[in-house]
Amino acid sequence: MKKLSVGDALSLLAAVKRRFGYEKREKYGSFLQIMKDFKAERIDARDVKLRVYELLDGHEDLISKFNIFLPAEYEIKLPLDRDDDHVDQQEGRMLETKDASAFLEKVKDMFDGKNEEKYHEFLEIVKDFKIGRIDISVTAARGNELFQGHTDLILGFNAFLAKKYRITPLVQLDTVFCYNLPQT
Repeated sequence: MKKLSVGDALSLLAAVKRRFGYEKREKYGSFLQIMKDFKAERIDARDVKLRVYELLDGHEDLISKFNIFLPAEYEIKLPLDRDDDHVDQQEGRMLETKDASAFLEKVKDMFDGKNEEKYHEFLEIVKDFKIGRIDISVTAARGNELFQGHTDLILGFNAFLAKKYRITPLVQLDTVFCYNLPQT
């Protein structure tokens, strides 16, 4: 693996900014938030991969540039697989029980002690879906409402949703370091 410099990172940021910075500020802001969350150790390399994959979907050139920063085992494979019903596209495999358990643990950790009723509400959503009381669109909508303000949970939840039901996290641009963006 080649030694990466600050210049390499700034080059990637500049490429993402050129692509999304002006017309789609929220995408550029989301990219910066992913990097900020990783640096603060709020997310791990697998979460970075998931989020970047989703954010840069359709922009293989940016994914290629981003891949140089990832360990080989987390590299996003190109070309991207477009058949995503129940497939973890980062791993190119069906989601497994361990994936659901890991996500459930994340939800529990997020709300443990602070807001445990949200964790129990999530369990109810899952149960209602599993027994057929609600369909996937209602599941996605309820998950969206429940996880607002928790981008990492929204993106983790998206791994279990078909592409047309995925939730777009709302990013507060004032909480993300966005340099040299024009004011609108």
